[in-house]
Amino acid sequence: MISAELLVHAYAQAAFPMGMPGGDIGWFSPDPRAIISLEEFHVPHGLRRALKKGRFEIRINASFEAVMRKCAAREETWINEEIIVSYVNLYQRGCAH
Repeated sequence: MISAELLVHAYAQAAFPMGMPGGDIGWFSPDPRAIISLEEFHVPHGLRRALKKGRFEIRINASFEAVMRKCAAREETWINEEIIVSYVNLYQRGCAH
């Protein structure tokens, strides 16, 4: 498991871990990083209309581990078991959402 302290420190330095083939962990810091400004985020008209119809439920901080496992359930993924355990630990400490 990657310690919560190391993950928080890495994120503060703009680096994040990814599971690699063979079980290793690689560290990455892309330049430039993608940042979505919430103040400038535009919800397209079609999505706004669909949300108003109540077809979707929007939740925050629900089923953290289950969501990670569903995201990892594909042929190629960077989310291995060590990443899941590490981020669940970070979530339990209130540092991941």
